[in-house]
Amino acid sequence: MVHPCACFGTMGNVHNQCLNDWVNRSNKIACEICREKYATSKNVLRPVWKWSKPKPKLRSFVESLTVLLLWYSFVYIVSLIPESKFWERVWHDELSIRDDDVGRIALVMMILIVLIGVHSLIFTRVLKYINRQREIRYIDSKTYHSRISSIAASPS
Repeated sequence: MVHPCACFGTMGNVHNQCLNDWVNRSNKIACEICREKYATSKNVLRPVWKWSKPKPKLRSFVESLTVLLLWYSFVYIVSLIPESKFWERVWHDELSIRDDDVGRIALVMMILIVLIGVHSLIFTRVLKYINRQREIRYIDSKTYHSRISSIAASPS
């Protein structure tokens, strides 16, 4: 039990986990009764076995399948470059680029742009999921205020 604000009695003492749940649901960092900001010590990741389970949806499955197909298409198109002797024709023989080469290069560029976008989206979702697994450690309000006043009073 912690005493994270200026409230007294039954309203003053609360379980750390209960307060964490309340702060996550309400998005408020101060007590609604005494208006004092909750005293915190640090923001830490929960142990992995206490993490909330991800809730995959059909959309996530379709996105994953799309990424795999895009990667397959990218690898396949790039593997056709040696077969078409693109490098020999353009760099060694100094011939002009054919229309099918332009199309292949444009397709590879579009696939790369989409893959970069999708991967950044996935990375952002993973970071959001990990951040949701954080919990704030609350401390007693008196301890917090005495710690702040001792820091302010110490000579620098």
